[in-house]
Amino acid sequence: MSDNISDRERLGRRVCAVLRVSRKDSDLTQTDLGTVLGWTRNQVANLEGGRRSVHLVDFLMIAKTLNIDPPALLHRVLRW
Repeated sequence: MSDNISDRERLGRRVCAVLRVSRKDSDLTQTDLGTVLGWTRNQVANLEGGRRSVHLVDFLMIAKTLNIDPPALLHRVLRW
């Protein structure tokens, strides 16, 4: 069944995985990230779990919070 996932789904999963790993590499909990973004821990968990879409503004704010250059973070997604 996993062979039937769309490119959009596959890319979405990669974005979520990279954001999760990058957050952990920054030694932040979901609660820590959520506090900075004005989100709940559940909202961060939903984003990392692929149950919430990642909007461009969210991606940029997360990159800023993690102190990662947005193009570098996008490059991580594309290499994943």
